[in-house]
Order: sequence, then structure tokens, then C-alpha cells
Amino acid sequence: MNPKTLLVILALAATTAVHGKSCEEIEKEVKTAFEETKKLQDSDFRNRISGEEYEAIYKKVGNIIAQNAEESWECHFSEVSDDLTITTSEDKNFRTYSWFDYGSGTRHYDYGLWQYRDAKGNTHTMEPYEGLEFEEDLKWRQGNYVTGVYRADLGDKGIAYFLAEGNHLSTMLVSGQVELLRIIGNKIERAPRIKKTDLFEPFYGWRSYNEETYSLGFSYDFESVLDNPALNEHRERIYFAYDDKTKTLSYPLIVGDRKYSDGKMLETRVEYRFDGDYFIRVDNYPLLTALYRIEPSLTLFLFAATDQPLCITNHKPCWFMEVNAKEDA
Repeated sequence: MNPKTLLVILALAATTAVHGKSCEEIEKEVKTAFEETKKLQDSDFRNRISGEEYEAIYKKVGNIIAQNAEESWECHFSEVSDDLTITTSEDKNFRTYSWFDYGSGTRHYDYGLWQYRDAKGNTHTMEPYEGLEFEEDLKWRQGNYVTGVYRADLGDKGIAYFLAEGNHLSTMLVSGQVELLRIIGNKIERAPRIKKTDLFEPFYGWRSYNEETYSLGFSYDFESVLDNPALNEHRERIYFAYDDKTKTLSYPLIVGDRKYSDGKMLETRVEYRFDGDYFIRVDNYPLLTALYRIEPSLTLFLFAATDQPLCITNHKPCWFMEVNAKEDA
């Protein structure tokens, strides 16, 4: 063989090895994998296979993406957009993939994959929460569906990411949670930069907190959303949200209610703002808070006859915590 011809062949082979598969090729493989998962909608088919085979079919989607992790950053997966949900942080350094388990019943369950870049620009993937405790109950933790991934620039505390999720625990009982994560070296770690303080919870009474945490959560009756057009027609309002310009994390206020036994979601939002060290719950009514601390019984009496929800947070009635619910036109 002509030496020049050999050099051309070797160069082409090297180029192919470096660039790996194209997005079209990766997406084609993922689409084929999803066609296989859809067989699991058939209960008879599910009953004929083992649990290991069931898991393998669903995890094949994530395995394909993980094997082509570096190339997949640029892929839109438009051919499988109905099956694959992709959520990416603004800086494009943290991404989640999730896909529905057709055999999960009323308690909806999603499979998932996390993808992230370290400080050197190297790409890594992992199953959700892998190595972050919950090893024995990892499958339950993967059952959450992702509602947002937000980059948080915490100054000298570094860059972190809020991962917001939801979970259908039953037909109408839904939960939401957020975790603050950071990339350290080539691994994901939790960042305990949220400060919990004393509060009165509608279902549990007084709880005393003085702790740093990486997570916040709530649960509610989804019917309270369906019955409220301001929430039902603007579903983005029922989730956690983060604004990096104001360093503010927010979520909907949930209160006890006779009609909605698992909790009623209000349009009012609770806010936590970063003070340079921790995310602290915002008090928008300091004068009323001061009055409550001096004369709690009198303050509660003044509002007892109103329709305002009776709950107390940070030593103050929760209606004192009302913030401007961002009403979109």
C-alpha cells in the first residue's frame, strides 16, 4: 500500500475516534431503545420478564447517552422529545435526562441520568443521587421528575446548582423538593447552604430547627391546583424557582385546609435569599414580626377572624411572609 494512502486512512480513523458518534447516530440508538421500552406498556409482556430484564430495558436509554456523554451535550434529541425530558443549567455544565416508567402506576416513576462537567471541562455521568446516601432506596429517589436546574453563583462559596424535582406519590398527592449541589473535583456533592429556623407547620405543630441543610420540600393536594386557574393555567408557578440576579429561591406556600386534606397550594410564594453565607427565609414584614414577638396572642387574635391561613414561620404568621407572586400578563 502506498505510504501516503496509509497515512490518509490512519488520519481518518483517528478523526473518527476523536469525534465519536454524531448526534444523528446517538439519537437513532436512543429512539430504538425507547421503542423497546414501550413494549412495557403491555402488562402481559411485563409479567413475562424478570425484574432484572425490566430494569435493563429502561436503563439502556441512559447507557447509550452515558457511553456518548461528551458528544451528547450538543444533541437536541428532537426525535424522542415526547419520551425524553432534558433539563440543562444556564451555563450548560449540569444536565439531567429523565424518561417515564410505563409500569409505575399512579405513583409516577421516572428513570434518570445526570451529566456534568468538572472544572477541567471533562464530562461525567451518574445515576441520580448515586453515592449521595439513599443507596438502599435509590430507585425511589430516581422516581422524581425534574422541574428545573438552576446555576447559583455564591461568590466566595463557589458555584452550586439547585436541582428542583416533583413526585406524584398518588393520584392527587404530589410533592416538590429542591437540593443544592456542587461539583467538587469529578464528583457531585451536596452543599448545605440553606438555613432552617423555627417554624409552625400546619400539620405537625411547632418544630424547632437550627440547622444547615441542602434541601427544602413540600407536599400538597394537586386538586387545589386544578381548582385555581391562576395556578392551573400557569403551571410554572407550582414549582421551585431560582433567580440568580437576586440570589432568591422561591416556592409556593402550602397550608392546611379542610377541603384539601393533603395541603392547599396558594399563589403566595415563600422566598429564601442568599446572605453571603446561607439562604435565609425572607421576612417582608419586619414591623409585624416584631409585634408578634412582643404580643403573639394579641397578634394572632387580630387575624383569627380573617380568611388568612393560620400558620407560623420564623416566629411570625405565614401571611406576614407574603411576597409579590409574580403575576404574568
